[in-house]
Amino acid sequence: MSGLQTTHANLPLNFHNPSQGSEKGKQTMHDIAGHAAPAKSNPTSAPKKSTVTVRIEPDGRTKRLAGRAAWMARVLIKAGARGVTTVELPAGIRVSHAVYLLRREGFVISMQREAHGGEFSGVHGRFRIETPCSILEDATSLVGA
Repeated sequence: MSGLQTTHANLPLNFHNPSQGSEKGKQTMHDIAGHAAPAKSNPTSAPKKSTVTVRIEPDGRTKRLAGRAAWMARVLIKAGARGVTTVELPAGIRVSHAVYLLRREGFVISMQREAHGGEFSGVHGRFRIETPCSILEDATSLVGA
């Protein structure tokens, strides 16, 4: 070790020892190795949930929905009387849970079973929102891409 003064343990004198407290100007293992400090794996704040405010007709009451319930309300309201099926939605969406959340908020959601063909033929459900409502405010921009 040319040019470095060392202690009895062959460590540089300016090496940061955690037991000595954190003083400014002391080096860390990342400094010595030439690596950047690792990124935090847990963000300090969770991403904000998307929200939607819905007006329930004809009385004009409003409901504010967040997260998956807000997403499903958007989809069902946009689909109208046609409704949506799990086949038409992105893979991995837990439709039954989102419908449960909406029903728990007082929305009437109907489900009609439909047969489908193909290699994996069977039945699927077509979900429709029966509660007359419209979207007043849609805050989808709050969620990260």
